[in-house]
Amino acid sequence: MGDIEKRDADNSTEEQVTDASAELDQQDTDTKDLSDEEIMAEVEELEDDSEAQAALRFAEIKERITTLATASAKQGGSPLDCALLDWAIIKPYIQPVNIVLYGGAAALLGFTMGNVFFGFLAGFLLGTLFLSYPFAVSGKYETDKLYKSLGMRPANVVMGRYLFSLGFAVAAALGALLFASLGVHFSRVAETVSFSAETAGAMLILAALFLTVIMIQLPIYFHVGFVRARYAGVLPLAAAFVLLVSLATVASGDLIIGTNRAIDFATENPWLGAASVGACIAVGIGSCLLSLATYKKQVQAISD
Repeated sequence: MGDIEKRDADNSTEEQVTDASAELDQQDTDTKDLSDEEIMAEVEELEDDSEAQAALRFAEIKERITTLATASAKQGGSPLDCALLDWAIIKPYIQPVNIVLYGGAAALLGFTMGNVFFGFLAGFLLGTLFLSYPFAVSGKYETDKLYKSLGMRPANVVMGRYLFSLGFAVAAALGALLFASLGVHFSRVAETVSFSAETAGAMLILAALFLTVIMIQLPIYFHVGFVRARYAGVLPLAAAFVLLVSLATVASGDLIIGTNRAIDFATENPWLGAASVGACIAVGIGSCLLSLATYKKQVQAISD
């Protein structure tokens, strides 16, 4: 009997321990479920706060754009005013780190290649990439509708966009040229190519080529907008870049040697510079007319 009672007591103790463990497990489960619900509630609250902050940010930017556009319209809304308006609108998107990175890239290209043309090219690449920014802002904040309500002439808006795009590209290229010249100055390449009167003709040809690329890109952005043109718009740029690299490499089997030979050829044939500029102007005129016709139709389709 004593053994049986002892065994029953042990079983009773085990049952009590099992019951206590089950109760603790249930409490842990309840606590976990409660924590998950609290976490989900906090996540939803954060998402609501994020959406509210995004809406507030959107309203602030929209108000800022409206203020800038109104001031531009009061000044007359000339092409120059519209160009300055584009610059004022996208200026906050250009961070100092962008300038440092591109300036550093131009200097590094000048140092490693011993040639200012590669840095000069990097500057134009920056200019052609940033020309899409006004179109991105226009699509998101409906600036075209705003411009129409302020009575800004479509021709001035289009010409202003061209002035901004060309001006930004040239400024970026000249800035990159300065950084590239600094890199070339410290380069250890045997034969370096610096900016001079002899290489100015070749640079003019390169500038005309990339300005022509911009002239081709702009009607695409005006026609289909930033979202649909963000990939198609870079095709002319990619084609020009591949063409330059291919010609320079195939001509001599080496990119640097081929580039130097191309520079020599351009220097010996100054008519190429004049022809390049003439072709750029011709493409530019056609580009402006096409963009203006497209933009006028878009403005007419906007309901007041």
